[in-house]
Amino acid sequence: MNEAIKWILHHWDPILTVLAFSLSLITFTINVISSRRKIKININNYTIIHKDNKKVFVFNIDAMNCSKLSISLNEIRINDTENNTYIVRKHPSLVTTKKISNSKSVEHYQENHSVKFPINIASLSSEQCFIELYVPNEVNELDDKIVISTNRGVIKTKIELENKFIDSKEFTNISAEYFDYIRIWRTPLAFFYNWKL
Repeated sequence: MNEAIKWILHHWDPILTVLAFSLSLITFTINVISSRRKIKININNYTIIHKDNKKVFVFNIDAMNCSKLSISLNEIRINDTENNTYIVRKHPSLVTTKKISNSKSVEHYQENHSVKFPINIASLSSEQCFIELYVPNEVNELDDKIVISTNRGVIKTKIELENKFIDSKEFTNISAEYFDYIRIWRTPLAFFYNWKL
């Protein structure tokens, strides 16, 4: 026992050096893992409408940033089942209008617009918004794979579309209520909602 203590005391400086290096390596690894770009696109629901002689997929989404660094989504590309690529509209557009009151003199409406790109999302946070995808009228289905161009590089991920379609009237009613709810409860804890390394 005494020999072991003597050996440790004699080699104390190298031992401290190794321990310090090990701790630095562990800290660096944790930072790299937690800062890696990770985006989750959750489709709350979607509908199909027609504008300008085109079919428009309108999505109510949550874009979650599961990283410790902020990120900007500059472009979202989605393919149809025939592998044709379409870019999500980058400029705001009216997607839903709902009458919320009607008096003798004034009618009040709630309007929701699609999001303007880029979509800036803080670290470990989420952004609820509407996006529009204009496609030819003959397109009926979309692929579940999407490509997101960001300020931190290109991210490929998937979206879940099954059982998310609703008609336009229901979409208007649900989206208005859901949008208000999300604005109240949006929180950085969204990071823990779907953290995957």
